[in-house]
Amino acid sequence: MEQPDRIRVVVLHYGYPDRTRRALASLARQNTTGAVLDVVVVDNDPTSRLGPIDSIDGMAFRQITSDFNRGFGGGCNLALTDLDTTDYVALLNNDAVAEPEWLHNLYTALRDDPRAGAATSKLLLDSQYGKVRISLDHAGMTGLADKRYLRLAKRIRVNDISTPDGSPVEGAFVKHRTDYIDVLVPTGRAPITLQLTTTKAQRKLGPLALSLSWDNHTQNITAGSTNTVTVDQIEERFDVIANAGNDLTDTANATDRGWLEIDHDDPYFDQQSQVFAWCGGAVLLRASCLKQTGIFDESLFLYYEDLELAWRANELGWHTIYVPSAIVRHEHAASSVEGSEFKALNTLRNRLVVLARHDRPARVSRLVVRHVASIGVTAARDVASMRNGSPRASTPSGVRTRAFVGFTRRLPSALRARRADRGTERELWG
Repeated sequence: MEQPDRIRVVVLHYGYPDRTRRALASLARQNTTGAVLDVVVVDNDPTSRLGPIDSIDGMAFRQITSDFNRGFGGGCNLALTDLDTTDYVALLNNDAVAEPEWLHNLYTALRDDPRAGAATSKLLLDSQYGKVRISLDHAGMTGLADKRYLRLAKRIRVNDISTPDGSPVEGAFVKHRTDYIDVLVPTGRAPITLQLTTTKAQRKLGPLALSLSWDNHTQNITAGSTNTVTVDQIEERFDVIANAGNDLTDTANATDRGWLEIDHDDPYFDQQSQVFAWCGGAVLLRASCLKQTGIFDESLFLYYEDLELAWRANELGWHTIYVPSAIVRHEHAASSVEGSEFKALNTLRNRLVVLARHDRPARVSRLVVRHVASIGVTAARDVASMRNGSPRASTPSGVRTRAFVGFTRRLPSALRARRADRGTERELWG
């Protein structure tokens, strides 16, 4: 009789215990056909413990407790050191809730593709959203714009999304697309007020004819320097993609594929496909791949650690598949504040460290020079901001400087790891 595959599911607890319990409850509802689960909770938060529990909704799990916050990779590694009796390893963020077929669909995809080292999920934002679409009003453009083509994002800015009393709308997003801008608002938050400001480039051309549409409503406006638009009600509800696997851009930025795309709007994100890397928030890894690559680089602490491990696997001949039917709802930036200096510091530093370990030396050198130059540019902008109240740089020069110092400290170990990676490749491929 064929033995079922063994899947270790690792949930890293950090922050609010209720979130972790919700994630575990979603695991208790999983279709486990063909597999046996070994669920492990790594309690990585000494200040907010999960508590002495070992089951939820009839699903048993075991806990590993860390005496300090080891970061994402370091915490997960505590559950990845003994994989001899494990066939697959699933990682699920504690701020994520998996749909019942999530794990089964990832498992089926890996079982059917023996050279896939990982299967990554479709992560949706946990709330549904209404949409206000801003586009050019071509019928009203006569005499309002010249013939030069400017993307809409170069013409208009959405400066503020607020309630009528002036309070900011929490959880709202602005998605710039080629020919239009989508303002995404959590359902139930209307009425809202949008403040639109034309850019300096557009003001040289004159007023701008715009069309705003939501539900079955359309409002045409002629935008000058600043305009305020009120949207009384939004009935439509959409799921919004947070991640459909990770890509690496030409400038070596790791990007979330599908970020802020309306689910099912673009069939591209409904097709199973190979991607550059997986998202650590909801992924199934082949244990034999992990045994070759090794586990997470703990020195990265937070951000880019999943990209780095996926890059290692790519170099050894493995690939990652994106499985759109494996759906997880994810609370965006629950563990770290979006736009915070903490996130910017870790992201900027780790990007350079990972590139130094894996990318072409010429591109690494070029991007390091660009980073150093950005410190000077943002420093000048910060000084101007203090003097005349102009907008500050989105990431201050001090954060960029600290990120660069952190990179230089980690560079020797990254180069040693690079040499070790190349040695492993030679051993495998001859």
